[in-house]
Amino acid sequence: MRKTFFISIALIIALSTLLAACGTNSQTGSEPSNAGKTAGQDGDLNYPKKPITFVVPWAAGGGSDIMSRALADIVSKDIGQPVVISNRDGANGTIATAEVAKSKGDGYTIVLEASGVMTAQPTLRKVNYSIDDFKAIAGITYEPIILAVHANSPWQTLEDLLKEKDSGKTLKFGHSGSGSFPHLAQAEFFKQAGIQASDVPFKGSNPATTALVGGHVDTIAGHPFDLLPQVEAGTIRMLGIFSPERFEELPDVPTMKEQGFDIDMSVWKMILIPSETPDEIVAFLEEKFTDAIRSEQFQSFLKSNNLAMQLLTGEEVMDKIKSEFEMNKEIIERLGITQQ
Repeated sequence: MRKTFFISIALIIALSTLLAACGTNSQTGSEPSNAGKTAGQDGDLNYPKKPITFVVPWAAGGGSDIMSRALADIVSKDIGQPVVISNRDGANGTIATAEVAKSKGDGYTIVLEASGVMTAQPTLRKVNYSIDDFKAIAGITYEPIILAVHANSPWQTLEDLLKEKDSGKTLKFGHSGSGSFPHLAQAEFFKQAGIQASDVPFKGSNPATTALVGGHVDTIAGHPFDLLPQVEAGTIRMLGIFSPERFEELPDVPTMKEQGFDIDMSVWKMILIPSETPDEIVAFLEEKFTDAIRSEQFQSFLKSNNLAMQLLTGEEVMDKIKSEFEMNKEIIERLGITQQ
């Protein structure tokens, strides 16, 4: 009788152990719940497992580079892996863009883009990429282009500049590179205004600004980030903004549309990734970068650098790229700018 009792107890214990084990496996699988996960990884996605390269197609020290580093710092802390900036400038951003387009779609290479690289450059030059080579992660900022002159010039307003139509002079306008939005915006303006003007390309916005301050060109177009230090120093005057509405950070500067020239050449920045990247990785990165863009730290950065947030979903970015590509193609053809 005692022997039977102890056998029954043993069977009950064994059965309880087995049931507990089955219950655990039915909820979490054969591994512990935290196995295979590290900081920033998304459960079964198991990503990222190494640093992410964030390509910036312009030189270090410029506005795009500084913004990318601010954003990368926030995302790195969130995902538990470094987001490493790689500057690869050249050919108005097209060289780096082509490299990223052909890179492995594993989620470890992303690129910051200015809208012109995707919506104007493919019409202006032979490039080794297309819209279809990418998926979008997020839109980040909106940066209007401002028409500026030297503070000592006779042009206090755009109306003053328009008087040059009958002067017989050929004005020189500087810009950050052939086919850039600062180039196209001014070319379209002078054409509509009937003013004789020739363009002078520079390798970036800083050299163009320096040329205006030095009196080597009559006008330039640039972003607030690049121009405001000179405006505050009293060396540059702003005449108008190439955007549909006034820029919140510069409420006293009228738009070109208000002054009779319906020209929208605003630059906006976005993050793209090779099109072969799995959708679940794209969705993960969209979530993390969106959180970073909305963060108090990044909002403070935008405010201190006179940048306006334009937060777009990946789908919204792709739709905007496609519509602006067609619009800019029409402008480029009308201006008669030939492919380089």
